[in-house]
Amino acid sequence: LWNLVVSPLRGTDSAAQGVAVVLDDLTESARREAQLAEVRRYLPLALVDNLRRVSINEASGQERVISALFADVRGFTSFSERLEPEALMRIINRYLSLASDAINLYDGLVEKYVGDAVSGLFNTPFNPQQDHAVRAVQAALNMMYDLYALHELLPPEQRLFYGVGIHSGPAVLGNVGSPERQEYAAIGEAVEVSRLLQENARGGDIVI
Repeated sequence: LWNLVVSPLRGTDSAAQGVAVVLDDLTESARREAQLAEVRRYLPLALVDNLRRVSINEASGQERVISALFADVRGFTSFSERLEPEALMRIINRYLSLASDAINLYDGLVEKYVGDAVSGLFNTPFNPQQDHAVRAVQAALNMMYDLYALHELLPPEQRLFYGVGIHSGPAVLGNVGSPERQEYAAIGEAVEVSRLLQENARGGDIVI
């Protein structure tokens, strides 16, 4: 991929003296963008987009107050027993994508997917936010609004609900895992309490 720019060269009397040709090889730039696009499919958007500003090593081992959101698709286990694997994956991905889009909309960091659940973090080193608690609540509300819109497109037997828990509190953020495979995660009160609140939420509830 090449970028060609041709500009005329003129003397003091405005007479044409020739042309300047600038040729840029954009192959490497295009390759990097393609690689980033692929990475974004597997890593949190906030993490990938802010890697130039904050390195993962710099952000590892930090303790700070964050807001954690945990959303689980209610009734999915029994629902999944009636479907073929391909249809099952297609449906759960619609629900998880909807939840992820709501978290990303308010600049949250999608931490991980656990089966039919998704967790989001606000105010990490990669997405510092003074209003992180408000953003987490807005993300949950947006999630519910979009869920009802999705229900309009789905047959009644495929209409499931989220149970959502949100908590603001301290957490340690950093790399967890083995030397061969690690992921960026939060450990501590914010995450544990948000998960506990989610477990006690009924389908359609946001517990804060």
